[in-house]
Amino acid sequence: MFTFDIKEKAYEVKGNLRFAKDVENQLSTKQDGINQLNGLPLLYMGLQSNSINALLNFLYYGIRSSERPSMEVIEEALDARLEANEDALDDLFLKAIGVMELSGFFAKTRNQLMTTLKKDNKELAKEMESKRKKALSLLSKS
Repeated sequence: MFTFDIKEKAYEVKGNLRFAKDVENQLSTKQDGINQLNGLPLLYMGLQSNSINALLNFLYYGIRSSERPSMEVIEEALDARLEANEDALDDLFLKAIGVMELSGFFAKTRNQLMTTLKKDNKELAKEMESKRKKALSLLSKS
């Protein structure tokens, strides 16, 4: 389980159906109303490459929509967390990757992505697999 504290309230961040739907609807690239690049692999690759925008989107869409604070409030909470502990960012990225790895809604997409990467860029695939293992280990400890 992954929780993120915002203004002294712990929000559970999940990779459930609503998360997958919101990410696909909001982060996919579209041309003429047709998805060109699905938002889930884009978000995952962003998290793997430590994109702060990907982390913010993950936190935003991972929190239940009825409880979801604004993006600005999430940004302020992330700033406060990093001021208190500058190493917290690495753990947040790993936990976010772990949540996506454990999501059944992302499994097929992840497998397709990794199959393609293993053919096209073995070094990157190996790096991502290493980060994946660290992420799952970290999540299992929290």
